[in-house]
Amino acid sequence: MLSTDSITTRFIEQNQAQRIADRWNAAYPAMRSILDDVIKAQRAAERPTVDVARLERVRREMGQQDRGTFKACTRSPGAFSVSHAFSQVRRVW
Repeated sequence: MLSTDSITTRFIEQNQAQRIADRWNAAYPAMRSILDDVIKAQRAAERPTVDVARLERVRREMGQQDRGTFKACTRSPGAFSVSHAFSQVRRVW
């Protein structure tokens, strides 16, 4: 579960971080469930219609976002990234 401490930066204030955390914590379980179902169905399919490895990567990165350990690059500290979270959400839908 994402906390405001993982989001607050010099660009994002505490009240805005709280709104982001509330929305993420409400939406993440459903997105995770969708990804789990699609990945499971695609693995069982004779001819997968989507790139399962890409979906698994998105699911892993979203889990890292949820824990506040996501790294946009290997040298960056682990944290929640609003811009990367937005792109990951777009990949789910």
